[in-house]
Amino acid sequence: MTGWEFTSPLALLNEWRDREDGADLHEFLLLGSAVDLPFLERVAVPAARAMGARITVVGDAARGRYDPVDVRMAGRAYFHGLAACAGAFHPKVALLVGERDIVAAVGSGDPTMDGWGHDDELWTVLRGTREAVPAALAQLGEWLQMLPAGVAVPEYVDALLQEIAAPLEGARPAATRGCCTTWTRDCSGRCRAGPWTSCACTRRPSTRAGTRSPRSWRTSIRRGS
Repeated sequence: MTGWEFTSPLALLNEWRDREDGADLHEFLLLGSAVDLPFLERVAVPAARAMGARITVVGDAARGRYDPVDVRMAGRAYFHGLAACAGAFHPKVALLVGERDIVAAVGSGDPTMDGWGHDDELWTVLRGTREAVPAALAQLGEWLQMLPAGVAVPEYVDALLQEIAAPLEGARPAATRGCCTTWTRDCSGRCRAGPWTSCACTRRPSTRAGTRSPRSWRTSIRRGS
């Protein structure tokens, strides 16, 4: 993508918005350690809802960066869930799922103003479709579905993760091996390529105990309704 500068997951939202085919965005998932909900309500939630997305935000129960009085849209415009575990809940993931295309960013930036704007964070962007995904995206889907086995989350978050991840695991692995594109805020397009299976995001949990099959989840808070 010559001339495309990736600075944060907001770049993926803007890219989807500017698609020539005008395809709807079905799912927008954000995982982070520290989460700034008022910030997301200003810069990400309206954009994702305008494209028809159901939005899910999950963060560490002990590290929210906001005053609850400033949160206006949680539970109405998007789902918000808290995760708890023995250590810190520390993934930084943005996942966009459409009718056909699937895009993920896995990196070091929390969904906060600093993590998405002021700090020089590292991101790996993965791309696939519902018909064929690179191995890293398929493994990301497996990891999302297994996450509630090792991290305490509300039941509705568990159900959402199963449904959001299902297209990633349901797609067959791509026949050809691709490369990861790694971006920082100051590299402006210079990337480091390597086999998909070398990505940090492909690390799997050590056990499949407690793995649950995808479940259907229906709610009124989806696709901009």
